[in-house]
Amino acid sequence: MKRVIAATLLLGVLTTGARAGYDRARWGLTLSQVEKLYPGGSDGEQQGEMSYAVLTSVAGIPGLATFLFDPKEGLHSVVVVFPRQGAKFDLSKDFYAPLATAEAFKVRQAVLQELRKRYGPPAIQGEGDETPLGWATKDGDLVLLKTVRDDRDHATVSISYSKA
Repeated sequence: MKRVIAATLLLGVLTTGARAGYDRARWGLTLSQVEKLYPGGSDGEQQGEMSYAVLTSVAGIPGLATFLFDPKEGLHSVVVVFPRQGAKFDLSKDFYAPLATAEAFKVRQAVLQELRKRYGPPAIQGEGDETPLGWATKDGDLVLLKTVRDDRDHATVSISYSKA
């Protein structure tokens, strides 16, 4: 099991429509405003900040979205992590079952295809399946797709979104 927000995750941004934010949430919203948009999640704390975790889906793949809040500026970033498909977990705990390596790279490919449809080719890319990929949005923000091998048999796939 891994922490939902691993220290190795980098933060980036996804925008929908004309305003910056993640999905229906706009940067700067309060925790209570996000809870109304995404009911059924769990409040918590990640790296010293207020957080809210809720189940979500990207490219039809179930994920766990964690919204992070600055005490003064409100919502500033969201990280979506893809747990082992079919695994049960309690949102009140900040742990998830990691993907088997082969499953992780299939999830990565599906998410990558969705991000390419939305944003075109990545502006930040390297070589290899574990190299982070990034897209600059029209708002100047960044969407970052990252895959990290947890050990020989497991890997974590995440998309990070944050305010520009």
